Amino acid sequence: MIFHYLQGCFGSRRGDASVKAYFEKKQIPVSIGYYKAEGRWIRYLETGTPDKPLVLWVHGAPGAASAFLHFLSDKDLLATAHMISVDRPGFGYSSFGDTVVSLERQAAMLYPLLKKNQSEKLPVLAGHSYGGTIVGRMAMDFPDEIGALVMVAPAVDPRIEKIFRVSYPADCWMFRPLVPTCLRVTNEEKLGHVSQLYRMLPLWKKIVAAVTIIHGEKDKIAPVENVSFLQSSLTHARVKTIVNPHGGHLLPWETPQVMKEAVMSYL
Repeated sequence: MIFHYLQGCFGSRRGDASVKAYFEKKQIPVSIGYYKAEGRWIRYLETGTPDKPLVLWVHGAPGAASAFLHFLSDKDLLATAHMISVDRPGFGYSSFGDTVVSLERQAAMLYPLLKKNQSEKLPVLAGHSYGGTIVGRMAMDFPDEIGALVMVAPAVDPRIEKIFRVSYPADCWMFRPLVPTCLRVTNEEKLGHVSQLYRMLPLWKKIVAAVTIIHGEKDKIAPVENVSFLQSSLTHARVKTIVNPHGGHLLPWETPQVMKEAVMSYL
């Protein structure tokens, strides 16, 4: 668990120069864009051809847009998709450290990226962990503008959402300044997550997009019981479920092919 959080903090937050160097080495064009939402800057990375179907990748907590570089540079996806990976508010280079606890606000702040879709197909939203919850919220709030969701290890059931023992002391005024910024933002999101999920309970029926749920039975952060919650809550969606009996929480990196194929099935 600790490794997951440290990896998310220090392993995926790349500056513009580092991102450009990564894609230059692979000889793949990349665009790095910024836009303003609620008075703050949101950064995103963009690859692929704009006239192809849009795939929006949304990272978890902690994390950053560059967590999905292996998908943004995948030759099969590049041949079929226009891809955007975004730094969620408070992470990466999107007003780093300025937490947005509200899932509704986060969904609204990412909404402008859907307008970059130039294809005839509706966008595919792919989210991991907390990002899976965000893409769910976006599909609730903008149901007519999203074609499909790929939700990997999402934490969506408020009744089983875990709050770790360290979360409360880490939020104390005495210790908060000692916590690395990305972990502080993660913790602040985590402490507000249950109440946010309860607000979403009556909204799951609004999702009409096709949904693929990918989860690992050995997930210690978002229990696999989240799958049954989604199966019963997504009453108006076409739902496909993939459960890995040996998988943990880091499925986009443990078994990236599964997530890739799920996304490509909607393109």
